[in-house]
Amino acid sequence: MTARTFRSVVVAAAPVLVLGAACAGGEGGDTAASAPAGSEDVGRYFTTYLDEAVALGVAGPEQIAVLERAVENDGMPFEDLAELTRRTFDCFTGAGIDYTEKEPYEFGIGYLLPDYTWAAEMPGKTLAEVEELGDACIDRHSYWASMAYQDERVVGEARDARLRRDFPHVVECLRGHGVDVPDDAALDEVRQNVEELAFADEPATCYDDFR
Repeated sequence: MTARTFRSVVVAAAPVLVLGAACAGGEGGDTAASAPAGSEDVGRYFTTYLDEAVALGVAGPEQIAVLERAVENDGMPFEDLAELTRRTFDCFTGAGIDYTEKEPYEFGIGYLLPDYTWAAEMPGKTLAEVEELGDACIDRHSYWASMAYQDERVVGEARDARLRRDFPHVVECLRGHGVDVPDDAALDEVRQNVEELAFADEPATCYDDFR
């Protein structure tokens, strides 16, 4: 039986569905299971996905409710996305689709996404028919929430929020290793300093998320 992968990727479009091994990803925040807000813009990013989900009319009420909370709170907890993914699994089961749940995938510091594969073959049905069933489950229960959670703008805001929180300690560490960091240094400048120090002849680690 062929395994069909749901791959979560950091794009502001559709998730990639391919044949092969599963993968999912995300970026770090204040806790290991959340995507915290970095600025007032985050809610607007979530609104884009909420509006699309409502307009197309295929997302279920639970997914709409999660997106509405994300707009209101400027962030979506991992637990909300995990619950929507659980509903996707229940839908797979009801449709007769086999799936394999994997451990959440971490592609950035503390930023998790559900990871799973689902079967692309079913007795008595064509590949296209099974894909239609599986896609319908994903669309109804988790598609737009997953894409909103991974939006590169949301992820970027989360990274910035995390660095702003740790900024004084990072600058102190850099200066302690002889790096000249101006008082008005921007976040990207500090990230560059951290990366250069990490790969210097005498490397040191002042921060764990400079990518």
